[in-house]
Amino acid sequence: ASSGPLSETIKLVPQTLTWHRRDGGIVLLCTLLPFLPGSYDNLAVALSEMAHMFGVVGLLLVPVGLIWLAANRSSRLTQRRHVVWLATEID
Repeated sequence: ASSGPLSETIKLVPQTLTWHRRDGGIVLLCTLLPFLPGSYDNLAVALSEMAHMFGVVGLLLVPVGLIWLAANRSSRLTQRRHVVWLATEID
């Protein structure tokens, strides 16, 4: 068994996936709270709006992440990584 940085990262993958599932479930539950049976609840509406905003901001960050991935994988863009970083910060 190797003991490099990659093997340490691979060991963290199941734990990270568990965190993502849990966090996604919490956001989904908060989004659906106003639609569950029961009386009107101001907190449920506020939590739903916050979850909706997290989703919108997350979707807006997808293009930034794709540009960063392309910059790290492309030999042409690797030399200009600071320009790509600046362009994504301006966005």
